[in-house]
Amino acid sequence: MEPNLGKILIYEIDSKIKEARLREMAKRINLEVVAVTKDEIHNKVGALAGLSGYELRDPDEEDLKLEAPSAEMVLFVGVDYQDIVDLLGTLREEDHSFPHKANLTPTTKDWSFRALVKHIEVENLIVRAYMRLARDCQAAEELNKELQDPEIIEAVEYAKALQGMGEDLSLRHIEQAQEKLNQALTGKTF
Repeated sequence: MEPNLGKILIYEIDSKIKEARLREMAKRINLEVVAVTKDEIHNKVGALAGLSGYELRDPDEEDLKLEAPSAEMVLFVGVDYQDIVDLLGTLREEDHSFPHKANLTPTTKDWSFRALVKHIEVENLIVRAYMRLARDCQAAEELNKELQDPEIIEAVEYAKALQGMGEDLSLRHIEQAQEKLNQALTGKTF
């Protein structure tokens, strides 16, 4: 096997067993695992990843005022895509999931680790809410086949229109569509 020069930055992993399994599997494919602490999250991701041109720094007054995120995070740095898929797949089979994960990008290397964790946390909320809305729309369409209620049809179409928003899609948009669908379904009998 060719040596892997990548690493995995971890933060606030919620289970010591899960962390131990991640470390064990990472070691098998020659990946270094680096734990990021709450005292380090003000640093740029590039510095924590050990990238050339980045240096760790002490927190300033503003850094100390900001709340540390509590969400766990796994960040892959220079890791082969297939290694990521295999590692996460094996861990998922063992009931160890990592809802907040990312791969280092040219953009995120210049973010503070705190900002990255917060961004991934919000992104994850949006994805989960959107998936729930999509499931509810599918169920509403199925239930509405016989009834053909125009309010339900309109609410489903409204929700489906969110697909065209791309990066402008926010949690608020999804919540509004979910509320519209919930209202359309209230009091209906199928």
